[in-house]
Amino acid sequence: PSDVRYLPLASESVDIILSHKLYNNLHLADTLKSISEIARVLTVGGEARLSDISDLAFKYIDKFLQQNYSKELVWKYKGLLVIMEKRQTIKNEVPMIPFDSRFRYQGIPNGTRTFELPWAEGETPDHEP
Repeated sequence: PSDVRYLPLASESVDIILSHKLYNNLHLADTLKSISEIARVLTVGGEARLSDISDLAFKYIDKFLQQNYSKELVWKYKGLLVIMEKRQTIKNEVPMIPFDSRFRYQGIPNGTRTFELPWAEGETPDHEP
């Protein structure tokens, strides 16, 4: 078995990734970690299609991609479907995954760089800001 947050694949070794009904079962931080793994294993010119991504979840995914992969990936959102294409090799940098002290994120080291949470203080990622 494999964990989508840690794919047992070499960097730039996969041409296409398809995911159906996975991301509606993951915590936001796990979703973002999984997307960083997808970006790592895709070949240049490779494509990922991730289905069942809600509008709210895509707002956070879009911010995450902008802050981490704006040069390396292009992406679009088409009603529950995120399509990503890798344009260039990704430098070996730790992705910036948002943290909130009220939640525990399994498998993501506390030393990971962070960025400002896209939700307001007192709200949770499960509610529209």
